[in-house]
Amino acid sequence: MSFNISKDLRDDVQEVPSETPETRLWRITVPAPACSQHDEYSHDTTGPLTFRELGHPKSYLRSFSLQRLSASWLGPQHGRQLEHANGLKDAVVYSFLGNDGQCLVLLAISGVRDVQTVLKAEGSNLLVSIRNDSNMEQSATVLASTAKSFDTGLAATIYEARKMLSPHRIDQGMGVRWRQAWLDGLGYSTWNALGRDLTEQRLLDCVKTLREHKVPVSSLIIDDNWQSLDEDRRWTRFEANRDGFPQGLNSTVAKIGEQHPGITTIGVWHALFGYWNGVSPDGEIARTYATRKVDVEPSWTNSTTSMTIIDPSDITRALKDFYDFLSTSGINCVKCDVRSAADTLSHPFDRQSLQKSYLSASEIAYFSHFGSRTVACMSQAPTNLFFSHLPQNIAETVLRNSDDYFPDEEASHPWHVWCNAHNAIFTRYLNVVPDWDMLQTKHPWGWFHAAARAVSGGPVFITDRPGEHDMQVLDALTAETPRGDSVVLRPSVVGRSMTAFEARGEGLLKVGAYHGGGRDGAAITAVFNITDLAMTEILHVARDFMGTDGDASAKEYVVTNSRHGDAVGPFSPASPDAIFATTLEGHGWDILTATPIHFLTPQIETTSNTSRERSIRLSNLGLLHKLTGAASIISTSASLDQPSERARITTTLKALGVWGVWTDRRDVDIDGEVMVLLEGRAVPRACVEVGSDHSGAGEAESVEGKGGSVLSVDLGSAWREMGLRSGFRNEVNVEMFVSLDARRDSGESFERRKSDDISEGWVAVE
Repeated sequence: MSFNISKDLRDDVQEVPSETPETRLWRITVPAPACSQHDEYSHDTTGPLTFRELGHPKSYLRSFSLQRLSASWLGPQHGRQLEHANGLKDAVVYSFLGNDGQCLVLLAISGVRDVQTVLKAEGSNLLVSIRNDSNMEQSATVLASTAKSFDTGLAATIYEARKMLSPHRIDQGMGVRWRQAWLDGLGYSTWNALGRDLTEQRLLDCVKTLREHKVPVSSLIIDDNWQSLDEDRRWTRFEANRDGFPQGLNSTVAKIGEQHPGITTIGVWHALFGYWNGVSPDGEIARTYATRKVDVEPSWTNSTTSMTIIDPSDITRALKDFYDFLSTSGINCVKCDVRSAADTLSHPFDRQSLQKSYLSASEIAYFSHFGSRTVACMSQAPTNLFFSHLPQNIAETVLRNSDDYFPDEEASHPWHVWCNAHNAIFTRYLNVVPDWDMLQTKHPWGWFHAAARAVSGGPVFITDRPGEHDMQVLDALTAETPRGDSVVLRPSVVGRSMTAFEARGEGLLKVGAYHGGGRDGAAITAVFNITDLAMTEILHVARDFMGTDGDASAKEYVVTNSRHGDAVGPFSPASPDAIFATTLEGHGWDILTATPIHFLTPQIETTSNTSRERSIRLSNLGLLHKLTGAASIISTSASLDQPSERARITTTLKALGVWGVWTDRRDVDIDGEVMVLLEGRAVPRACVEVGSDHSGAGEAESVEGKGGSVLSVDLGSAWREMGLRSGFRNEVNVEMFVSLDARRDSGESFERRKSDDISEGWVAVE
């Protein structure tokens, strides 16, 4: 794979060290002339854009880019010839798959000083489009890499971009925080559920209905239409509108807490400029804070071409006061929308003085008031991505990963999942948790979207109409903790498309995620048929499951299917035979999980055949009947007790439910060979079962393969029957023991001695 750089730029190409293996990396520097219309009094708003020819790729098979669908959103574009991309949108990332298997990745950097850089196709060439909003000459940068894989090539450019942005990013002193627990709870948004007619009474009726239907929400976002607006829908004051919330926001929040104590996070929506059309020039806010009138590019907005906003000199004070008001009203979360607004301003002077000051002020305000309980929406403008979301010296936030979820637009559903999966190829490197937007559970596409949200690794917000809930979908997404809380089983590594260069409809969309640490975690791959025709595809464990390809010969895996529940294995990723077929009907879906197998063999002097017969394979499947049940696992280990020749698998789980353990034993006698401990106490026999597979979530689909048995333990029933209490912990500790000698133990059951010392062994009870 090669790229013919424009001769005008050949002296401006510098090779730099790459932080990823077998990758070459270059910086391409392009002059960015000063803006001639920078004077704040100038009325000449013609865009100060500079176009320079970058060059053209040679001998490539396919291209993939992330392009600006609008001022606020990115979306994927695939092609075979660059000429077909003519007339399409500006791109942040362009990549090419060469005839030789090498990948070329180009990343346009924005957010350094006042320069925005994007890539654009023209004929067979790529152009660099540069916007310099300052009155001084600057430079634009494009990073280029070549690698054997797209992932390592993109990673090389991202790591270099982080280094470039660090000197230009103000350290806010917040430090990097771990993801907040609120993300693990199920969220509810009023947007599609209640729409524009948002009042306190409708909100309280909705909350009451959620509790009556036992919908396990812990977060509530009061979306658009709660604010006080004038007749032109411009923001007037901090307090909620009088018609809908006559006693004020504080009273509404207090009533929500009384009516639904399980809702511990309550957030409100607002726009970066206050509201879509800015602030009212005659309102309380305009009388309190300095304002400025700005022009907006008509190509980016359908509401207005000019608006009044808070001047950047006063935005820090205004946001602090606003968030102080929200905090005293009981609000502990915000959704900041239209964060691309400053990028749509017509005048270079306004963009230069407003864009970074607004982004920085908003981040300081919401992190200091709400920590990481923030959602950034419509924030995929290039400067936002690189200036706000790439640096890692600020707290991590939730970032909406694509355009909105449109429940009533049939064609939007497969595109929504497709777009999010490919946007996540890039956003997974940002200092964010990608949010694939809300969903409705009782909807023809409810399961399809639920599977996508489950594998995304981001938060899950539902926007069900009051009383219209599919409890099977909700149960497959969540699990109950020992304290009675509900958690979403989110993979620890966010999901993204596994095939960057595969165009829409050419095969099943494969979204890969990973849960756990090191090489002992679970690889999760969701498959979606985004066409209306049935499709069959052959999957290989090493190729199609994240994290299973390294040191493949040392690992074996079992693959489970969330819809039908087949347990297939063992598979060795190093083997060409580690393949299986999956068939999906039109618009079908499934989630496949590869969990590592623990191979345990007694260390005794015996013949090789005898030792092999007495060995055992075990794999911790996590919670069964869930979309991403392996994401319930906090830790797991397996060992062999030599004196008693019993295999032991131990796990700590996030929640209760039905725990599954796969074994290569086809005939397991639970009474004679198996013992389970929950929090150190023997589990009742009735809570343990064995089967050739396990029931999955959703409708039945088949995955071909071979297997052993799945031992299942109903931890919820056992917890209640045993009268256990969570105490100060909110985890579940379980152990399973399986005898290696079935003949000796046949007809016997095992129960633990009253002593807590496991080393004292076990006694057989007739």
